[in-house]
Amino acid sequence: MITLSILLFLSSCFNILLVWYCRRLTAQFLFFTENVAELEAALGAFDTHLTDVHELETFYGDETLGGLIRHSKTIVARIGDFYDGFSLEGNKEEDEEVDGSS
Repeated sequence: MITLSILLFLSSCFNILLVWYCRRLTAQFLFFTENVAELEAALGAFDTHLTDVHELETFYGDETLGGLIRHSKTIVARIGDFYDGFSLEGNKEEDEEVDGSS
């Protein structure tokens, strides 16, 4: 009987510790995903600004700016893919595929 009580106490302590650790990991994960979303938005704004500058009459057709625009679009797409992999909301395209197949 005493052995069972000790095991129950140890199990309860372990479960409390596990719940605390899971909550801490979840908080860090949410912080990380929010920061990645902000980074994606900032890079998207940079891409828009760079495109606007490229379309100005003074810089229209400049190959250096064209290369920067292609590079920024690639980076924005890669960060978007990265964010989709960590997002708790799920991928909208995957949700539409699931809804369409029902």
